[in-house]
Amino acid sequence: MPESASKRLLARLGVTIIRGCHVTGLNEALDGATKLGYPVVAKTGARGFPHKSELGLVRVDLCDRDPLESASRHVTEVSGFPELRIESTMPSGIESVLDS
Repeated sequence: MPESASKRLLARLGVTIIRGCHVTGLNEALDGATKLGYPVVAKTGARGFPHKSELGLVRVDLCDRDPLESASRHVTEVSGFPELRIESTMPSGIESVLDS
């Protein structure tokens, strides 16, 4: 099941889901981050990377344009995929990762 579909399902079940958007390119990433509010997380939108963090395809605590620009470049170059997911930073608490 694609990540977006599983997030919709979890939201319908009452699980809080972090806001985010799929973007292509730096300008869309910057627009998305502005709409969500900094700091943000940038990660690859490519499928087939089950351990994105370990591969450097997730960058966290991006507090303004410069780190987001650097992270966007890095993630798209390493993944070979132009699409990114920009997400709000999670507040303190418990984080869960679900995998199939």
